[in-house]
Amino acid sequence: MRKICFFDVNPETKEINKKESFTPPPHEPGLYPRLLGEKGADIIIAGGMGPRAQGLFNENGVK
Repeated sequence: MRKICFFDVNPETKEINKKESFTPPPHEPGLYPRLLGEKGADIIIAGGMGPRAQGLFNENGVK
């Protein structure tokens, strides 16, 4: 089962302040960039992403 995890990290100490995870909804084009942007994500770690998806994340303020 896939999970999306959020980590709130102190950039100075590199310590994790908070962790939250949830089961993502079924995939549909453009959903994850919008969802993660609305949840306040500003950086993601992911692989296998094409240029269109990267552009959608950038449009939603997610690096």
